[in-house]
Amino acid sequence: MALPNDIADLVFRIEKFAAQTASIQFPEEGDKVQIELESEDKRMRFHLNIIRSQVQRKQVTFNLRYREIYSIRRLDFHANHTNPDVPPPDPIFAPYVGHRFKQEDHLHIHDELFNARWAIPLADFKELDIQDSDTLPEKLRKFLTYCNVQGVEFSQPIF
Repeated sequence: MALPNDIADLVFRIEKFAAQTASIQFPEEGDKVQIELESEDKRMRFHLNIIRSQVQRKQVTFNLRYREIYSIRRLDFHANHTNPDVPPPDPIFAPYVGHRFKQEDHLHIHDELFNARWAIPLADFKELDIQDSDTLPEKLRKFLTYCNVQGVEFSQPIF
């Protein structure tokens, strides 16, 4: 069952809070961390996944999911991806039809027909204001702010 775009937009915009108070340790290479999130009224549940590649040291994923299966926003660093080579579901994707990301930072945005199969280059998405010089905690903090996530504390990653 698809998640309609209007619901996905609403889910994205609401404030989300850590379900439990804890300091999250960044995963080491090849590991991942899942953080449980919830709406203020505790009726909506979310997951924030932080995934680090074992093979590509710079490859990291931040994924905000709703109801386990819907990826609302996914931010991939130094990763490969190819957008569908079909008419885009939204004008924001028009310049990137069939675009192939090669070890490039990019943001996936939910669409009801494609889930999170469409992405745009992070460099073209100014709302996040992520710089190459930012540390992983700074990048994560900006992603959390963009996704309206509150109350998640994390420690410095080990490289």
